[in-house]
Amino acid sequence: QIDSARLYLLKARDHFINLRDTFNLCSVYNNLGGIEQDLRADFPRAYAYYLKAIPLAEKAGFDYLSGILHENIAKIKEEQADYTAALQWAQQSLEFRLKDTSSRQSTLQVGESYNTLGSIYLKLEDTLKSRKYFQDAVNFNTRVLNNEGLARSFGFISTTYGADDTLKLHYLLMSKQLWDATNPLQADATRNEMKISQY
Repeated sequence: QIDSARLYLLKARDHFINLRDTFNLCSVYNNLGGIEQDLRADFPRAYAYYLKAIPLAEKAGFDYLSGILHENIAKIKEEQADYTAALQWAQQSLEFRLKDTSSRQSTLQVGESYNTLGSIYLKLEDTLKSRKYFQDAVNFNTRVLNNEGLARSFGFISTTYGADDTLKLHYLLMSKQLWDATNPLQADATRNEMKISQY
């Protein structure tokens, strides 16, 4: 099925190249990268597809797509433990996303960028910066009434409190309350429940 999806997307790529349809061509490159990144764990090939799309998206002013592409590369670099590069790509993703608030979908991506930056700083063992970005995500998701994003951000904040079980559990329970009210079957909600069960 993966090979079939990839073949379909390669045909779509050629079609959109012939039509000079830049937006859909960028989307196809992004989806091809997603297959390599998420399903094959072939990070170099995924990276190559994203790099093909980025200049096209930037030249056409597709800030929403540019934000997604930069975020995807940031996650590849984070997975490869290249945290300096991951921070650069994640920061660029945030900048694109802050420019495009034309739709609900694009607006919600801003909170994801804050969480990504928080996650990278946590792996760099910079707890204060990590917590700052997770708090930025909380503030943003509160402002735009994104309860799923808010639940996710509370869960992330809990990871910054190390041995402080009281505060860690406090944020996990805040996350649980939101997940229960929005989407209790979501994978992050299940992981949150598992963490709470350890206390």
